[in-house]
Amino acid sequence: MEKDIIIQEDNYTGTRNKKYQQVGQEIDDIVAEYTRIIKSLTDGRLKGETAQKLSGFAQETSRLLKGMMEPAMTECAEKQVKFVGEIEVEDQ
Repeated sequence: MEKDIIIQEDNYTGTRNKKYQQVGQEIDDIVAEYTRIIKSLTDGRLKGETAQKLSGFAQETSRLLKGMMEPAMTECAEKQVKFVGEIEVEDQ
């Protein structure tokens, strides 16, 4: 199976990796905003058991999801560098 891959940029790997980082940061920002909104609901507006559970949920969500995209971004970047390296070896 033949593949038509054309790399038109001198710094293809760096450009791709930068885009992975931008998208990952956007996702992490959305998660941070989500947890901020949940936490804001319990800053005096809600009281009682529901507020406590919501606050606990916000804390756990923040703990589990904060920076969740960093490993995926790093993995994508490493795969991209390896891929371009393989292409360069084949081209020689």
